[in-house]
Amino acid sequence: MQEKSEEKFSHANRLKNLRLERQCNWAEIANDIGLSEGMVYAVIAGKKFLSDKSIHRLQVLESAVGISPPAYPEIKTGGIEIKDGPTPNEKFVIMMERKAERMQAELDEFRQMIEEMKVKP
Repeated sequence: MQEKSEEKFSHANRLKNLRLERQCNWAEIANDIGLSEGMVYAVIAGKKFLSDKSIHRLQVLESAVGISPPAYPEIKTGGIEIKDGPTPNEKFVIMMERKAERMQAELDEFRQMIEEMKVKP
C-alpha cells in the first residue's frame, strides 16, 4: 500500500512544485492540465490518480518552467518487476492487487468482530 501512496503523493508534490514555480493558483493549474479544480484537490489529497494524458500535460508544464520530470524508481510487486514507470496495464494490476489486500484485511476484521460477538452472551 505504501507504493500506491508514494505514487499518489508524487503527483501531488509535482503539482505543488509546479504551482510554486509558476506562482499561480490551483484553478490555473487545473485549467492548464485540463482538469477540474476538484480533481486537482483530489489528486493532492491522494484520493485520485492522474491519467496518462494528464501526467503528460503536467510534464509539458513542468518543462516550460524548467522542472525536470522525476525519475521513476524500480517497483516490484506481485512477481512483476517494473522499471522506468509502470504502464497503464501494470498500474491496473498493481491497483487490483492492493485492492484485494485491503479487502482481505477488511474480511479479517469482520471475522474477528464476529468471533468476539460469539464469545459474549
